[in-house]
Amino acid sequence: MTKKLHRVAGLPLAALALALLAPPARAQQPTDDKNLLEQGFVVHLGGFLLGSDTRAQVDGQTSTGTELDIDETFDTGGDSLRLRGDLLWRISRRHHLRGLFFSDSRDGHRVLAEDVAWGDYTFQAGTEAEARTRFSVGELAYEYAFYKKPKVEANVSFGVHWVDVDLEIEGEAIDDTGAPVGVVEESANGTGPFPVLGLRGAWALPHHWTLDLQGQFFFGSYGDFEGDLQDYRLGANWMATRHFGLGLGYELFIVDVDADKDSYTGSLRWGYDGLYGFLTLAF
Repeated sequence: MTKKLHRVAGLPLAALALALLAPPARAQQPTDDKNLLEQGFVVHLGGFLLGSDTRAQVDGQTSTGTELDIDETFDTGGDSLRLRGDLLWRISRRHHLRGLFFSDSRDGHRVLAEDVAWGDYTFQAGTEAEARTRFSVGELAYEYAFYKKPKVEANVSFGVHWVDVDLEIEGEAIDDTGAPVGVVEESANGTGPFPVLGLRGAWALPHHWTLDLQGQFFFGSYGDFEGDLQDYRLGANWMATRHFGLGLGYELFIVDVDADKDSYTGSLRWGYDGLYGFLTLAF
């Protein structure tokens, strides 16, 4: 009986010794609820402080148009509306959907220093003419995270940019025979999808900062267009709370295409670059 009691009394002592000798359990790391790389939905809403470069040529049925720097010729750097919105939805850890919308609207007028051939009309030097430019870009892309850690993410994407362009010049003009036709409005417009491939990397930094670097490309022909589209972006974001933050970024966007459409034949180079600020919503 005494030996049995000794065995029973020794069990707690043995358990205590094993507990003391065993390696300490690894404490569970608390999750950072301000880490954007761990959020399911991330929305950026903001606007641009940017410069643009709009060059276009619109040929007429029997004439070749003037290769025109619209921003310089018509001083369109004044009134403008520039908005941008981005959406990232992490469907799962590695599979994401991304959306984008950007709009740029500009107007300008000036007394022409030289003749401008635009479509079937020529706006003559010494007369006042007005230009209106409207651009909008939308994107929907699928993104795959081929490298995923709590604070580092690398993604490859395939998507479609939908570009809508409308360029219009208004003023006194002559037709292709040289006859005056009074005040006319001559416009060129085009819409079309551009399939793009992209790469994006994101890093969660100390103090609730996130750095995001992205590039997207298209080279070739599609529909009535032939040329290239390039989009490069660098952004830094600071989250004040789990759901709200502020950010600052830089973007360079270039579309350079030749068009052969029923409405017009010609070329277009449109680009913008500059800083943009945005608000971030995450949930």
